Amino acid sequence: MKTTTPNTHARSGSAPKHERPLNTDDDVRGLPRPKKGRRDYHVKDTPGLMVRVSPASVLFIVRKRGPRVDDKPGEIHKLVIGHFPAMDLETAKKLANEKVSLIRQGADPNRTDTAGQSLGEAWKWAKGNRHLKPSTLRDYEDRWKRHLSAHERTPMRAITPEWIKARMDGALENAKKGDGVVDANRLRSLLGTIFTEWCERNPGAAHPVRAVRKARNGDGSAPRPRTNKLTVDQARAYSRALERYAAGEGRPGKYEDGPYQRAQRRGMADYLTLNMYVGLRKSNGIGLRWDWIDLGAATITVPASETKTKKELVVNIPAPVLSMLKRRHADSERHPVYVFPGRRNSDKPMNSPGKAHEAVLKLAGLPAGAVTIHDMRRTLGSAMIANGADVSEVREQLGHANIATTSIYLNLKGENTVKKSLERAAAAFGGEDAA
Repeated sequence: MKTTTPNTHARSGSAPKHERPLNTDDDVRGLPRPKKGRRDYHVKDTPGLMVRVSPASVLFIVRKRGPRVDDKPGEIHKLVIGHFPAMDLETAKKLANEKVSLIRQGADPNRTDTAGQSLGEAWKWAKGNRHLKPSTLRDYEDRWKRHLSAHERTPMRAITPEWIKARMDGALENAKKGDGVVDANRLRSLLGTIFTEWCERNPGAAHPVRAVRKARNGDGSAPRPRTNKLTVDQARAYSRALERYAAGEGRPGKYEDGPYQRAQRRGMADYLTLNMYVGLRKSNGIGLRWDWIDLGAATITVPASETKTKKELVVNIPAPVLSMLKRRHADSERHPVYVFPGRRNSDKPMNSPGKAHEAVLKLAGLPAGAVTIHDMRRTLGSAMIANGADVSEVREQLGHANIATTSIYLNLKGENTVKKSLERAAAAFGGEDAA
């Protein structure tokens, strides 16, 4: 019988005294999760393969000593080869045997011969070795089943940009509810993930997805234009709706409305206020920490390690947000790390406030999906330009790496700003016909 032996040196203390068979994925799924620490199980029929179980994850790990060198013990190699259930047990055993073979030869176990893989094999490899959010993995699995499962035996080297474009066109034609453009682009994203992982293991291999442009609407526009934003009147309505949302307006009456629920609504409304008036990217806003904030100087300093551009970002805090942060800071002893702590675990940031954003749009009388949370950055940028800010000032506040990105906001007012600037310059020079 194929069995596993618990590692008696696991960090979480003594391992179980009995052995557990590991023949199927259900056997792996049935391994007990320790309340803290981790526990390793050695797979007997696959030397070097361990299943590491922790409260948050189940990993497949290879641990093997290399050959002796100059009469000295060889180096111990230890590497994670996949996450369960993204990688199944049989795939882990096959991959572990390949890694152990390389280690025994004294070769680098990270070297992998995947040049001859099929699309299906590369997909299994990618989802087992690339860390994907559960929602992203579910989305990819759905698109794989609908668009690519029939092509799983296609060799990776045989896939061309034309082949990918044909699959995207098929997604456009077969789409329901008018979401063909989004479906085609997410299919492109799935193939991009597969090829990125495959190319990392095959230096010099072509990445055909990079030669394929994203799908666009029939009029040639992007699915969601980068100029999407709220008008000034809509932004005012959205701002007023934030307080109405925090007060519980529009809340389904069948749900309890206690102190806990009110605190959650207030937290969501406060984050959306920050998002509207400061313009931080979503990940930085949700993960905002108290040690980034200087209430005296009214600034937020996001470390380079946390920004998209990998450069330190210093942004100013306007009065409405400053008063909100001071109010929340009074309660920071209970939540000393994050400004917007998680609902169940204050040591982690809050979840995405997408539903709260949609509720505020509804209270403001705006259609569902009128703007995304990220579109509020564009609303802020265009409002700054409309009120006399320089492009470089907007770039500094929004943290753009390239000023060409910020220049988009010059044309969001619906008027020829270049012509008006030229006329003002002519007037300064004393031109008679200058406006």
